Formats: sequence, C-alpha cells, structure tokens
Amino acid sequence: MSLTATQNNRIYTRIFAFFPLLLMYKTPGLSVGLTTSLIAITIPIAIRTISNKILEKNLSLSLFVLYILYVLTKSTGQNIVLCVAIMAHLQAINRGIIDLSLLKKIIINVSAIAAICVTIQQLFHTLFGIHIPFVYGPLFLDSLERYKSILMTGIGTENMYRPCAFFLEPAHFSQYSIIGLGLVLFNLKPDYKKAVLISMGLLLSTSGMGAVLTFGMWGWWIISFQQRGKFNINIRRMILGIGLLIALLYILQNIPFFNSIFSRFTTTDESEYNAIHGRLLWWESYFGGSSWNNFLLGFGIDELPEVYFTGFMKQLFAYGIIGTSLFISFLLYAVYKMRGLSQTLLVIYIALLFLTELTGFIPMIFYIGTAIALSKENTTVPLRTEPTLIIS
Repeated sequence: MSLTATQNNRIYTRIFAFFPLLLMYKTPGLSVGLTTSLIAITIPIAIRTISNKILEKNLSLSLFVLYILYVLTKSTGQNIVLCVAIMAHLQAINRGIIDLSLLKKIIINVSAIAAICVTIQQLFHTLFGIHIPFVYGPLFLDSLERYKSILMTGIGTENMYRPCAFFLEPAHFSQYSIIGLGLVLFNLKPDYKKAVLISMGLLLSTSGMGAVLTFGMWGWWIISFQQRGKFNINIRRMILGIGLLIALLYILQNIPFFNSIFSRFTTTDESEYNAIHGRLLWWESYFGGSSWNNFLLGFGIDELPEVYFTGFMKQLFAYGIIGTSLFISFLLYAVYKMRGLSQTLLVIYIALLFLTELTGFIPMIFYIGTAIALSKENTTVPLRTEPTLIIS
C-alpha cells in the first residue's frame, strides 16, 4: 500500500528534524553514519517530490547548482554521491516536501527538552560532581573514539565542564536550539516560557557561540516588532533594548559561572584558552603566507589536511575562490529573497561559516534546508514590507 504525499512529507520531516542529533552515531551493524543512511533512505521520497512538482516555481537554486557542479570537478568517489544527495534534498525542500507545522513543533520541543537536560546536567555536576550522559556510547562513530571520554564525562579540552544534552557538543546544541529560540520568539504569539527555558539551556551549556547567538536573537527580537503586518524598528525601543542587554551582560559577567563562558572568546591572555583563536588556529599555517592566486581553483576535497577548518577555510582550500564565491553568492542571494526568521537564520549561518564547520553535507542539508522551508511560511514575523518574490 503506497503512502500519500502528505504521509511521505511527514515521514521525511520527522527524519530531517533529527539529523543534527544523530551525527555522532553509526548505523547499527554497519560502520556508516546513521544520518548518512537516513539521507540515503529518504532520497527516493525527495526524488518523488521533485518529479511531482517539477514545474512548480520556487526560490531559484541556480547559483547553488553551479556551486555543486564546480564541487563535482574537485571531488571523487563518495563526495560525488554526497553532492548529488545535497542537491536532491534541497530541491525537494524547495518544492515543499517539509511539513512546516510539524518541523516547527519538533525543533521547538527538542530545543526545550535539550535545555532541560543541560540544566539537569549542570545542576548534578555542580552539586555532586557527576555527569549524566544523554548519549549512547556503544553506537558512536569509530572516528569519535578519541573523543569518547569527553562525550561521556562532559569535560572539554580546556578542563571545563560543558554539558550538551543529547548533542555531540555544546556548539551543535547551540546551532540547533537557536532555531528553536527564533521560532518561539518570532511568532505571532511568542511563547515566552519556552524562550526563557531554551535561552537558559544555551547559557548553561557554557557555549560561547550559544551565548552570543542567544543575546543576538533576543536583541533582534527586542528592537523589532510587527505592526499591521509591517516590520518596523522603533528607535526608542531599540535604545531601551540595547540598554537592557548591556545591563544584563554586565550583571552576568560579574557572576563567576557566566564570566567563565564569556572569557572563552574574550580572553587575550596567551596562557588561557580562546575559543575563536582555537577555531582559526590553522589559518596562518595554510593560508597566511600564500598568494591568493594559489587558491583560485582549490586543491580538491581529498587534499584537505586533517586539522580543524572552519566552513569558510574548508571551502577556500578545497574549492578555491571560484567555488567559495559561488557558494557565498547563493547564500547572499537567498538572504535577499527570503523574509522573516528564515532570512535571520541564513544570516546566522553565513556568520558561523567563519567560526565553525557547517559545510558538511549533513549540516548543509539541515541548516540551508530549514531556512528554505521556513521561507514558505506565512506565520513568521516579516522582516520586510514587500512581498516575497517567487521565481523559477
């Protein structure tokens, strides 16, 4: 008995919404990542949607197609298959495969539950010195074996306790839950209780990225409001909002726990850990003394060194200035065409490219796909007054 299009969409949406939570696990009985298997399994659903809505007009992915075609010239073997998967899934999402109400519900609930788990972890560690893991070690990917002690104890490389619920690390928790925070704030009826809960979870995770994203999302929400269906910025409200945020930051910075979070990316002492420096550690080694001409075409994905590269660094090294320009051009084009929360989330994604790695095939499908899906929603607070432009 074949499933209806609506049933397929709901199945796809449920699987899609859990992609970031399953990144650390392998498929039972296999060495392949669980998320990779799920992406492969859902490709037929994606292709069916594309074929059924082949003539439907949506956000143009032409620049992204050009980017993928260029990436294919720099790829071999498995990466070629992954490129096809990215294109198939984003095309299907662009044609409405995502059940928007279900996606919102799942992301909000997962973000809220994760915030509760982080709070419990932080509380038990503070009171009893123990860590309550919400991850399942026996199914970790083989490549994460050396990180297993960190995942099971919550103690990071800088000897700081960093809970992250059932995510791989606090940064992944932050990148997911900031979407949940945006969904409960930028709604016609904001859910303040869940917004505060998710925000506290983000702060208690000790993620510097999470702290910045949280204050940024609240700040943008405070200075913006909807009046008769139009987006406005009230100067007095903006000044008041900025003043409140500055006051809150000052108060939190004088609390030892929160001060330790902010110091992770504000310290300039060479003897102390700086999260931003840690993420950009290899820039000077691989890019600093080189001519930009050397990076015009890129060296290919197989030549990537086994060190931590941010998304921008990875794109530049593997696909060069040409590939990186095509990718960034598509993102900027999408930002210009999108409205509301989808536009805000895509701006966040672009900013994070310079601080973390979000250009793997799984993050790319999830984060860009979520922005595309939400761009089709009418209940999000609009951030522009003109209507969305639909093109082929």
